[in-house]
Amino acid sequence: MTLKNLLWDIALDATIQEQNLNWIPTKKTNKFKWSFAKVTPWIDTTKASIIKTWAWMWINQAWWNLVITTWTTAYSESIIRSNDSFAWLWNISYHLQLSQRIANQNFVVEWIDIVGNNLSFVVNSATSITVTKTAHWFTTADIWKWMWIGNISLASCLPQRIVIASIPTVDTITFTVVWFPASWSWTCNLFWYNYHQVIYSWTTATTLWTWYNTQRQWWTNTVVNATINTTAAPWHIGIIENSRSMDSSYLDQVPWTWTAIQVASRAYMNTNIPDEDVELYLQIRIFNGSTAPASTTTMTMWFVNAEIYNPLMVNVSWVQAIPYKNAIPVTATITNPTSSSPALAPSASYWHWTYHNLISAWSTNATSVKASAWNIWSVVVSNNSASIRYFKLYNKASAPTVWTDIPIQVYMVKWWETIVVNPGWAYWLRCTTWIAYAITWWIANNDTTAILANEVAVSIVYT
Repeated sequence: MTLKNLLWDIALDATIQEQNLNWIPTKKTNKFKWSFAKVTPWIDTTKASIIKTWAWMWINQAWWNLVITTWTTAYSESIIRSNDSFAWLWNISYHLQLSQRIANQNFVVEWIDIVGNNLSFVVNSATSITVTKTAHWFTTADIWKWMWIGNISLASCLPQRIVIASIPTVDTITFTVVWFPASWSWTCNLFWYNYHQVIYSWTTATTLWTWYNTQRQWWTNTVVNATINTTAAPWHIGIIENSRSMDSSYLDQVPWTWTAIQVASRAYMNTNIPDEDVELYLQIRIFNGSTAPASTTTMTMWFVNAEIYNPLMVNVSWVQAIPYKNAIPVTATITNPTSSSPALAPSASYWHWTYHNLISAWSTNATSVKASAWNIWSVVVSNNSASIRYFKLYNKASAPTVWTDIPIQVYMVKWWETIVVNPGWAYWLRCTTWIAYAITWWIANNDTTAILANEVAVSIVYT
């Protein structure tokens, strides 16, 4: 047999095997990390570029931080944009602190597409401009759709979300705007036709004022005003999770080493998510309103991490099954069944089950279920409210005092959802003295905010 015929047979055999086996999905992961480790008076140009900065805004990388000091001039704007784009599905996180939150100053972390850079425009009136973009793809069907205008070289013009008013030609687009001078000609950037955006504004450190939002080809959602961990000390890590094409969520946490779950869900979008093939750029943006802010603010960022999920179809062939006689060795560690640790050996009376049920009252529902040794087999918690509630287990033989007792485990129950609590490493948990719990509005260990009546149902099966 010639070498050519041999290679042909191998290729043919591989094709037959491919046709006879199912496709198994796996994931190809790409990562982007900007830790601001390089010390430079501006930014690390291998990671991003400064698209625009106001003359008195100070941007630099020092001491492993990106530091941006704002200015008090109305309409001033700075834009930092990543060199690399993000396409497909991803998770992204960033660590941020604001020295203060003041009126008329906006801090934006967003992932946006680029419609055009340094485009010429003509001001038709205080409420109308015409932008030139050669061979743009917009038609009359896009009238009333929105995008963002920024990097405006004309002074005293507010960066803003603008709407398409008309399509005069294949090279021009007319937009409706606000707070522009009566006439002028200058340049601008258009972006944000598809986006994920988080904006920090106004004066409350624990609120995203006014929104987390997403947009797909102009189609947008109602903005969500989300309560977050403070943007002052001890700072705040924002997380946007978009690992599935049909939804996106905004979460946050504090940068502490901790024994409990830190991440809290803050907002969800399940429509109008940018398509997976749209290239989105990281953009860090600061802009002042039409009224000058009262003072300056320092924005500090410690890192930006992005992990991109790219599903890859992989064909698996010639896999040899492990026969039953070749067993895989397993080592199991048995803990003391009388300790508060999970145990693999149940109580001798495990079949004598006892049931506990509670429908929440207007309180923290501090409850002692049993003040003696027990095995817990099942905890089911249902949240009938429109907000997150927190179910907390306590190592206590009496009803917990929620403002002083520390729960050993905390479970987040999202709105209109039911969770089955897995309280330990095994499928059940044994403790020496107690079954006690409470239900609160917020996650903090010492939170005493009562939930409402008939919001949460608790069912426990124990021995």
